[in-house]
Amino acid sequence: MNSGNRLILTGVACLAAVVCLPWPGRAEGIASTEAANPKYEGCRGVLLAMIDDFERDDLGALKSLYYADPATGQETLDEARIGAELDLASYRVVKTSVGHFGTSAEGLSPMDSKNSEAVALDLLARLRPEDLQDRGDEVVVVPPEDRSPGLWPHPIYFRQVGNDWKIDIGRTLRYEYKIVRINPVAGESKQQTLDRCIHEVAEKYNVIADDIDKGKITDVIAVQARMDEVFVELASEYRQINLETLPR
Repeated sequence: MNSGNRLILTGVACLAAVVCLPWPGRAEGIASTEAANPKYEGCRGVLLAMIDDFERDDLGALKSLYYADPATGQETLDEARIGAELDLASYRVVKTSVGHFGTSAEGLSPMDSKNSEAVALDLLARLRPEDLQDRGDEVVVVPPEDRSPGLWPHPIYFRQVGNDWKIDIGRTLRYEYKIVRINPVAGESKQQTLDRCIHEVAEKYNVIADDIDKGKITDVIAVQARMDEVFVELASEYRQINLETLPR
């Protein structure tokens, strides 16, 4: 992309694993046909809520679905909540494009082309009560090897917090990232650099989505051109962006 800088963009999402695709009603028809199992339904409820939060563009609600033990996983939780902003903005710009320009917009390539909404949808369609390991307030979902590998073929940990079930981000995944500014900001921590970079990109994507709705962008080619401009702007500010989401 830029011979002078190293931009490696490999997934900032919370459960990253797939190109973000369509849109309203994606979870319709994925009803539980299994016998009642409160913990199974609690985990499914988290996944359904995640899909709904993407559909409603509700960043606060999406962040609230994540949990981590404050003593061992707070850093990962903070990073997941930072990444959720880009996760949601990337989904929104493609969803908005599909709504205006049809399925040809599904091939758009935002910076974060992977999102937890698609993973949640995939898990809802594939998981069964027998895939859960009950550990009291903790449930481990182990995607079955004898079915298709799916989009996240790794254990996912859920935690009951009061009356609510949440995804235990600290137990499920880890982030590896290196973001290097061309001109370092004195006193800025590694996580602050991540936060500011992600927020900057998410804001630009939301402006693109707004411009599509306002009729200022009239076709898919123009949308991709605007997203490409975001990459160019990043390359002028950051020497290296390396972002990865990996299983714990």
